[in-house]
Amino acid sequence: MEMQATPLKIKISGGSNNVGIAVSSAFTHAGKNEINSYANIKLSGGTNNLGIAATTDAKFANYGKVEVTATGNTGIVANGNLTAGLVTGSGATASIDSRVQNGDGTIKGIIEVGAGNSAGMAAVNNGAIKNTSTGTINVTAGAGMYTDSNSFAVNYGTIKAHPASTGTGTVGVYNLGTFNNFGTNVEADGQGSASIYSSGTVNLGNSSNEITAKNKAAGLYLTGGTVNTNGAKINISGGSAGIFCGKRNSYSK
Repeated sequence: MEMQATPLKIKISGGSNNVGIAVSSAFTHAGKNEINSYANIKLSGGTNNLGIAATTDAKFANYGKVEVTATGNTGIVANGNLTAGLVTGSGATASIDSRVQNGDGTIKGIIEVGAGNSAGMAAVNNGAIKNTSTGTINVTAGAGMYTDSNSFAVNYGTIKAHPASTGTGTVGVYNLGTFNNFGTNVEADGQGSASIYSSGTVNLGNSSNEITAKNKAAGLYLTGGTVNTNGAKINISGGSAGIFCGKRNSYSK
């Protein structure tokens, strides 16, 4: 199923536990369990609201723009157990090459996060999310991608964390589970920001995959877990730290 022509506009400006688009494993169209969405979604108020909620049995690709500007909301969620009250059929896939994704390698998906305690994409309860090679995630507050301890995320695209104000706790990827980076760059620019904050497992790609920390940011902010660098590059400038190991500071999803 494709939502295109004139893009659908969805705005959630208040309340709680609202969902812009929800898809479960029971959905089928032309014999396929998938949705390609060109909708433009904005979460500008309320809390605990979701722009897109999908079980990871279903394929959901975002080709529109998802904006999160209110605290405590999430743009796209892949939930392995429950999604907006919808129970999965066969359970979530543990594949990092997720079926819930931003862009598809040819069509661009855009996510913008500008509120604390919020996330652009989130994977929970064995969920899995993917930012494709044409996917862009820009963060001025909150986190671009979030995984809980049992979930997975992979990035092939661009993630930039540039805090709107000093010390706002901006994170490109907040990882408690498993995060694989094959993107050209995950960048943090500014004090109080981190490219990747992790207590889980981080697998970096190779020399063509880069992490950048500028102006007192951290490339990898680690409170535990494991990092496999695999020859990846970390670019550091402006009094930043390439890898910082310590206790949790002000970062929050």
